[in-house]
Amino acid sequence: MIRRFAAAVLAAAALLALCAGPASAAVRACPREKGFVCTTLSVPLDRGGQLTGTLSLHYALQARKRKGLLLALTGGPGQNGIPFGPGFADELKPALRDHRLLVLDQRGTGRSNVLSCPEVQGLGGLQAAYPETAASCARRLGPQRDHYSTIDTVDDIEAIRRRLGVDKIAIYGVSYGTWVAQQYARRYPAHVERLILDSVVAPAADPYDLRSVQALPRVLRGLCAHGACAGITRDTRADLAAVVAAMQRAGGSLHGVIRDGEGGRRTVAFSQFDLLETLVSSDLNPWLRLRLPAALAAARDGDPIPLLRMRRDVAGGPLALGDLSVGLFFATTCADAPLPYAQSSPLAQRPALAAAALAALPAAEIAPFSRETIDRSSAAQICMQWPPSTPAAPLMSPLPNVPALILSGRDDVRTPLEGARAVAAELPRAELVSVTGVGHDVLGSDATGCARRALRTFSAGKRVGSPCRGRDGNVIGVAPVPPRSLADVAPIAGIPGRRGRVAAAALATIGDARTTTNESYYAGFDDAGAGGLRSGRFEIIPTGVGELFIFHGDVYVPGVSLHGTIYSAKGRFTGTISVRAGRDSGRLRLRGGRLTGTLGGVRVSAAGPSLLRGRLG
Repeated sequence: MIRRFAAAVLAAAALLALCAGPASAAVRACPREKGFVCTTLSVPLDRGGQLTGTLSLHYALQARKRKGLLLALTGGPGQNGIPFGPGFADELKPALRDHRLLVLDQRGTGRSNVLSCPEVQGLGGLQAAYPETAASCARRLGPQRDHYSTIDTVDDIEAIRRRLGVDKIAIYGVSYGTWVAQQYARRYPAHVERLILDSVVAPAADPYDLRSVQALPRVLRGLCAHGACAGITRDTRADLAAVVAAMQRAGGSLHGVIRDGEGGRRTVAFSQFDLLETLVSSDLNPWLRLRLPAALAAARDGDPIPLLRMRRDVAGGPLALGDLSVGLFFATTCADAPLPYAQSSPLAQRPALAAAALAALPAAEIAPFSRETIDRSSAAQICMQWPPSTPAAPLMSPLPNVPALILSGRDDVRTPLEGARAVAAELPRAELVSVTGVGHDVLGSDATGCARRALRTFSAGKRVGSPCRGRDGNVIGVAPVPPRSLADVAPIAGIPGRRGRVAAAALATIGDARTTTNESYYAGFDDAGAGGLRSGRFEIIPTGVGELFIFHGDVYVPGVSLHGTIYSAKGRFTGTISVRAGRDSGRLRLRGGRLTGTLGGVRVSAAGPSLLRGRLG
């Protein structure tokens, strides 16, 4: 008993040592974040003193002693931080050899007085954030809404640093977290050891954040580099312009019928805004991104269905308050964003000022999109009826002369490479590493490993150089244009004529189901299946070691439908499938990289690298 009690006392003392400072808050093992201890710090809601009250800031530290401290900042604004602790600990392992990790729920998120606005929390990714909806959120939040700027969060971080008694902190930020990191570095430069910025938010020059639109030609060109779009398109940028022109001729939107997860028919409208959001969203979804060239080419040629079926994955589902506070997103946006009107200006004056700023945008800078598309859900619209205030404005003072590693995916649209270059130019000792074939959140999505190698080299105090030169994170391959008839399908090698086309169509249908499933998974859906491109549907049942693909009349190529079950494990497909294709109907078997079976009463057989690698379409 005495020995056990002594051990408990020593353990408690170790936890307290990790969170040195005023012992006003309990320190305990985090409930779900293994290897971390959690505690709180009471901070003023309004450091200016006009509004009384405090909030309880929740943060977590790795439960180990290290000389240095590395703060990891999540995205948003609105995303909590503590649940990401273990993931960050693994992702940032090269930087944690002599540092311990600090994560926090920034004010207004997670357990740090999360801001709840049901009227905006339920908005999907393609639903407009109208000024009156944002105003309703502002009324719900009340006067506290004016104290959730990035500078408020920066001062919270400084309060934690002082409490821990650490002179300098290293800071890692991803997406919006890079903006918080920059603002801390500008406000408290003497307390920054080093910066690691992944997917960099650069200071915005306008309320419409045109960097994303302006980066699109480069990103689209990059998707098709080195002949990747051969047989698909000669110019994806021209295809995009043609699709927007077709939308304008059609009254603003493309329309078509897609199949839902039950195989039912659903009419979908797809606007310019939907298209722009699809392009932006692609930087977090490689399966969707590598379908874009073909989808745009198909829509250009009058087949909008491949593009229309992306809409659900782009829109995503409603965001849970525990994952991201949309109310906090609005409050911080209206405090930080450059607006065409002063945030303190009367509501009645704002529409005219915003309209003038929008009209002044050069058409060439937003092409091929309309001004209405650029304006929809912009900061100018979100904040139009946000109550007048004088929030703490972002700083533009110099960044400190500290070691800095900047990571940027060349396929990143929301925080494009151009912004990363602008921030790197402000940091005298910055090294910029850009990764081909990678979108947003480089460390979390780089399949080449070169970004992690850059982090390891940087953390060792060595020059990083160009570890990603010649590396390509696109390990999927650009998807083909979906055929509009069986005649558009090339026969599979080894099976001539129409039967070879039917066999190739069957394999392409299986491949399309796999791609559709992965795209939906990256979009945050855990559905058991989806509709076929042209008709029917398929289901997916996880088995623990693989997945069962169950086809219910799934039609990817008109005139060829699949029925039956295929087993998928480690990228390979095994099983027997029934193929209905008129006179060439039959059954096909996949096993060991070989296809055998009977079509139209004739035995068929084929093998090839595409079958062995499981790349069926």
